[in-house]
Amino acid sequence: MRRLKITTVDAYFQSGGATALPTTQPTYTFTKQAFTLGSDPWTDTSSDTLLGTGTGAAASFGAYAVVHKISITGLSHTVLEDAAYHIRFTGDTNDANTGTGVLWGINITVALP
Repeated sequence: MRRLKITTVDAYFQSGGATALPTTQPTYTFTKQAFTLGSDPWTDTSSDTLLGTGTGAAASFGAYAVVHKISITGLSHTVLEDAAYHIRFTGDTNDANTGTGVLWGINITVALP
């Protein structure tokens, strides 16, 4: 049986009220978790496997202030039917920012092997 492979994860983020490029740009992790009936996937992370991390890299405030893509590339993970997949997002930090950024969406690219 052929199974899909995850190749790329893209997050689309926009600053919400920032007045300067942040000291720490937003990041997110993409993890696989073995499915366990009755467990809480948000608090029980003991079976998580990190598949990738995306980190914002806007070079200017102008690029940061508009919707921009934060990517995890180079993945080759086979989708498993007995696993849950999670994206955990951490916003930006900076004294000049309000912490009200917007995550507009997530795009996961898959391919047949």
